[in-house]
Amino acid sequence: MSSPKAPKTPDYAKAAIAQGHISNPDIYTPGGSQEVTWKGNNPTIRQTLSPEQQALYDQKTQQQQGLSNLGLLNVGNLQDVYSDSFNEDGSLDRQRVEDSLYNRSVSRLDPQFQRQEDQLRTRLTNQGLNPNDEAWQNELKDFNNSRNDAYEGARTQSVLQGGTAQQQALAAALQMRQQPLQEQAQLMSLSQGQMPEFQPYQAPDYQGAFNNQSNFQLGKYNADSAQYSNNQNGLLTLGALGTAALMMSDRRLKKDIVFLENIDGFNIYSFKYIWDEKEQIGVMADEVEKILPEAVKTVRGYKMVNYGMLPWIH
Repeated sequence: MSSPKAPKTPDYAKAAIAQGHISNPDIYTPGGSQEVTWKGNNPTIRQTLSPEQQALYDQKTQQQQGLSNLGLLNVGNLQDVYSDSFNEDGSLDRQRVEDSLYNRSVSRLDPQFQRQEDQLRTRLTNQGLNPNDEAWQNELKDFNNSRNDAYEGARTQSVLQGGTAQQQALAAALQMRQQPLQEQAQLMSLSQGQMPEFQPYQAPDYQGAFNNQSNFQLGKYNADSAQYSNNQNGLLTLGALGTAALMMSDRRLKKDIVFLENIDGFNIYSFKYIWDEKEQIGVMADEVEKILPEAVKTVRGYKMVNYGMLPWIH
């Protein structure tokens, strides 16, 4: 009797593909359908919306496209704010603010001091003085000093006011910068699309299929090995008994007969005697008689086999 062979390598890929077919059925809903077609082991998934849902989806896509285009136009506003409010290094042009405040003060001081100088020259002339007189030059010097002081005061004031103006302008500029940024973020959030939802594709579980099939085949191998061991033990027992006595082997005295295998031309069976439910293993006397008649005896009309004479017992 030969021992059972180890199972072949399981075809887990085939089992996993079958599992993939089962796990990814075609789906049909009022909102649309999802169909899965296979070309060999490669799936193709096609999602189709119902006409009503497709119309709504197309409309929403157009709205999103319009919002996206509006967002692109808003980028120009961002560029304008950056270029108009700040220098190349990103800082506010404070000198420009101070010069603007100073020029504003000078525009008021210039005509005022021009009138005062004209009045001073007229008064000095009426006093009988001329530009070369020391008194004339002293009066004009005092006047120029007073005018210079006024202009210096205007410059100092413009610097002080420029600091305050800079802070105010910076706050305003930052607000101007934040507004288009906030608008841009709002437009982009509104333009986010939503795809219709279907059951996600479930990849075949190759590892699980491999484990299941391997466990099944390993269990079958172990069961066959156990059956083989039982058969061997039974035959050895029969051989030991056969050396001392004949064994009842007439087919008429047996039931539940099942063929197991052939050894050296002799068929081996499992069976039960008609008076017992214990499973036995052995040969049929009528078959042995055709091959080795000297091993078969007839007692009271029933055939018996001397297992000690069978060649594979030794």
